[in-house]
Amino acid sequence: MTTQKPSDEESQWRTGIPVRGVLQEHFDITIAVAVTTIALACIVIPYLNASGARVVTTLVFILSVPGYVFVAALFPHSNDLSNAERAALSFAFSIGLMALIGIGLNYTPWGIQLGPVVACALVLTFACSWISVKRRDALAKADRFTVRFADVRAAGNVTLPQSGAGLDRRLTLIAIASLVVSASVFAYLLATPTNEDATELYVLGPYGQARDYPQEFTLGQTRSVVVGVTNRENSEASYVLAVKLNDSGNATTLDTERIALGNGQTWQQNVSLTPDRIGDGMKMEFTLYKEPDLNTPYRDVYFWVNVTLA
Repeated sequence: MTTQKPSDEESQWRTGIPVRGVLQEHFDITIAVAVTTIALACIVIPYLNASGARVVTTLVFILSVPGYVFVAALFPHSNDLSNAERAALSFAFSIGLMALIGIGLNYTPWGIQLGPVVACALVLTFACSWISVKRRDALAKADRFTVRFADVRAAGNVTLPQSGAGLDRRLTLIAIASLVVSASVFAYLLATPTNEDATELYVLGPYGQARDYPQEFTLGQTRSVVVGVTNRENSEASYVLAVKLNDSGNATTLDTERIALGNGQTWQQNVSLTPDRIGDGMKMEFTLYKEPDLNTPYRDVYFWVNVTLA
């Protein structure tokens, strides 16, 4: 006795999930989500975070995935764009969307930090992926833009459009040039040695953002900023933070803090600033010393202030 294998449509009604629909009709979206997941793993998992995999996956993600799924959500029809136009727009939108995420986060309490940037990129990618799948499924199969596994295997046989298709040819060349530039930047990053052992010193405005620094004081007035130190020395470290008011070499120390941090730990606090003299164009300096050398500044950040009489 033989049994008939259920069709894809029958399997979908039984399980609620198409057996082959995702891979066949949305192979490109599946790859985009997979790259996003791998990039996230390489950022948050400690061992992968310190490896070259983080650079590779993050670069691939930033340069292609957000823009690709965004374009896929906007243009689900196969005749909306040519492949060259999709490639060019994917690169452009990827970089533009990541820049907009950074600008937007700068006006939030979280600021431009790795965690919020990754979270926003993930939400954008998964949301656009879901929208693109829904919009494609609303079209007739013959009208959907699809990338099948067989198309990927045959990608090596793709040739540039002939001169008659002028726009397609120009956009294809733009996409290829973008790839070359991206690969060159990536090669430069790999070839340029970097010092992984480092300490971060940063100063934020009173609301925890990289703006609205207090630059106008009256004598005796106290205003505050947020100061942070992150230890990335791969070992425990002790620091001394000195807050100084520097007027053409005449520096006075307004405050000091002793900070001890384990590897990967961050110290962040509100620091009060009370200038002790009047003057224009003076430096409000935040100098970090790493023990045992308390004579040589290890990190230094400053902004300009004016102090007037009350």
